[in-house]
Amino acid sequence: MNIILVHGIFDTGRVFWLMKRRFLRLGHKVFTPNLRPATGSASLVDLAGKLESYIEKNVPIDEDFHVLGFSMGGLISRHYLQEMADLKRILSFTILSAPNNGSKLAWSLPLKGLKDMRKGSKFLKNLEQKESCLSPLEPLSIWTPFDAIILPPSSSVWRIARNEKAWVPAHPLMLISKKVFNKVEEYIQSRSNKNKSHSRNS
Repeated sequence: MNIILVHGIFDTGRVFWLMKRRFLRLGHKVFTPNLRPATGSASLVDLAGKLESYIEKNVPIDEDFHVLGFSMGGLISRHYLQEMADLKRILSFTILSAPNNGSKLAWSLPLKGLKDMRKGSKFLKNLEQKESCLSPLEPLSIWTPFDAIILPPSSSVWRIARNEKAWVPAHPLMLISKKVFNKVEEYIQSRSNKNKSHSRNS
């Protein structure tokens, strides 16, 4: 089973080292692309294009895959899925602590990527207008009320997703929380089983 893990701002794919290790032990094939620049200077549309190129180069065209995006990576993944991906290949979509409705911290600097993450931005409005195409994936959005990066924390709530709170004390700790890992693993497995059942019946 292929799993794509998409990092957030100021990060690289290495931020998923613990989650990657867990999925590898379960027998999955895990991809952790480095989307550069990750400083907020590039638009999220451009970074989604780089994600598309990475997937085209690394995941065989006849294989399906799961997508998980953390923080800014959640929005990059949403744009990729809504505008670029063949959704027939997508098994599931998970978002961890992503500013689905913007974050006040995005006003801290006048950078392209940060502007995309401001509440009411053209980028976020475009995502919202076209998000219904992802409903069949039954997306999972996990967020923490203690988030000091996504402000307010409830901005991570996504109206078409199954939203679950995780009582994790800080934004980056979402990537080392066993409770979060368990929720993600359970969701991915349920979506895999659902797709297997659908394939047998079709």
